[in-house]
Amino acid sequence: MANGFGSVGSSTASSIGARNLAAMVQGRVVYEIMESSWPNIANDKSMPDYMQEYGRIWVDTPKVLVSRTRAEAGYNTRVVGGEDAMDQLAALRAGTDGDIGVGGAPRQRTGSSDGEPSLRAGSFACRR
Repeated sequence: MANGFGSVGSSTASSIGARNLAAMVQGRVVYEIMESSWPNIANDKSMPDYMQEYGRIWVDTPKVLVSRTRAEAGYNTRVVGGEDAMDQLAALRAGTDGDIGVGGAPRQRTGSSDGEPSLRAGSFACRR
């Protein structure tokens, strides 16, 4: 489906484990694309069930928006930004039980004790 918010197939929610995410971390551009689409799709009976489901998952799942330009966001979202953004994200990872979906954030290595990046764009990072 070409629609500005990505391609979602009927197995997307289950194949990426979105139903079981403890949190999502998104960069501003991705967040704003998602924010403009998924809340409306969640309750749009003309959309396929799997898209409505993902819309509800996106709205309900706790999110962290990484942004230097936004100070607030809706839909169960906390905004992180500034000089200590990576420290805030590392604390999120350390304090979260379960998987954190990461999208739209730059790939960056941080000083985690296991030598792995704390967060990786486009992947799911699991608390160790």
